[in-house]
Amino acid sequence: MEWISVQDRLPEGDGHYLTFSHYYGVRGMDYDCLEGWAKRQWFFDDTSPTSTVTHWMPLPEPPKED
Repeated sequence: MEWISVQDRLPEGDGHYLTFSHYYGVRGMDYDCLEGWAKRQWFFDDTSPTSTVTHWMPLPEPPKED
């Protein structure tokens, strides 16, 4: 997987994504097609601004059990 610039495109569907910003680094965030990047981060318990997101990528598949 590679990072996708928000200038190139945004996610096509609501869901959980990894995001990157120069200020906050890598964090998990929710995306809502109608409202954009949600203000709640599910890796962090804060309500910091989300307009600094520069890149995103889908979450990887979870590990498979043996």
